[in-house]
Amino acid sequence: MELEITQESADFIGERGGRLYLWQETVGKSWATDHVAFVDPGRGIRFTATWAAGVAVLLADDLELPRRVRIRLDHIPRRLHVEWDGARWGQRGRAMGDGGGGC
Repeated sequence: MELEITQESADFIGERGGRLYLWQETVGKSWATDHVAFVDPGRGIRFTATWAAGVAVLLADDLELPRRVRIRLDHIPRRLHVEWDGARWGQRGRAMGDGGGGC
């Protein structure tokens, strides 16, 4: 997996503890929502860390790994933009920023 992260987004994550968690939760039989947080959501989810630009991006162990994850910082509004193989993380399942440390 290729992890591409801008220094600006790494600084943003660093100011919030230096960790970014990405995971999914199942909704019904064939749907899942994407989630992102700056703190461990708990819930017994296991994560594997990938380090880049001085921060840890933690992906849930049950995710099918992408070929590429890109992370940058949007300015208006000021928030992270995460792309998972070209698709915006969160738009795929319409959920972002929960788990106690939203982005």
